[in-house]
Amino acid sequence: MQGDNGELLAVFSGRTFGNWLMIDYLWVSEGLRGQNIGHQLLAEAERLALAKSCKFAILDTLNFQAKPFYEARGYQVQWTQAAYPKTGCKYFMVKTL
Repeated sequence: MQGDNGELLAVFSGRTFGNWLMIDYLWVSEGLRGQNIGHQLLAEAERLALAKSCKFAILDTLNFQAKPFYEARGYQVQWTQAAYPKTGCKYFMVKTL
């Protein structure tokens, strides 16, 4: 998603593989956060994945990133990688579509 001057406002990257929507990247510029843009991008990706017969979605996020955002949208932590990259955690989250 780009603004009128070509500036990057939001990005979603993912792919489907078998039963899975694999989410690689979801980012919304700081000035637009809290305006449902991330939710809309995620919901559209899930809708498209369902149309391709996907049953689940998976992603990973770090403890200082968007874990609460995904939890509010039905994603659950399935596995936690501790000490990543040194003292933090990396969360692998899954949702049934």
